[in-house]
Amino acid sequence: MATVECILDMDIMHDLSVETRTWLVKTAVVERRDDIVIITLPSRLSIFNAPSLVKQFNGLFDEGATHFIVDLSDVRIVDGDGDYPLLHLLKRTLNVGGRIILVCPEDNPVRILYDMMGFDQLFEIVETLDAALAEMR
Repeated sequence: MATVECILDMDIMHDLSVETRTWLVKTAVVERRDDIVIITLPSRLSIFNAPSLVKQFNGLFDEGATHFIVDLSDVRIVDGDGDYPLLHLLKRTLNVGGRIILVCPEDNPVRILYDMMGFDQLFEIVETLDAALAEMR
């Protein structure tokens, strides 16, 4: 497993305490299983970690990755910019003929939000990582 590199815009972050910065910018964990990249996202997707996630996703594409499982099980907060990395990943994945599956249990508040926003029409969403792996194979 590898931790996603975190790049911060210090102009945005300079007024925040170290503790607040650490909490806001928890990073994702990336794991590879054969040709599948599993990305486990932190509890918060926001303007503070969106740029570093996009940068990491681009790096994964540069390494040749095209099949992704994004685990949103721990995500509880998504701000207006927090969705952008997922939409960016979807666009790039579709452009190369790849596949992306989101893992998000039905009782997760983010799943409820994403269903209301129509993300279930854009993304394949399953309940568990095991279900995603089974679908991907």
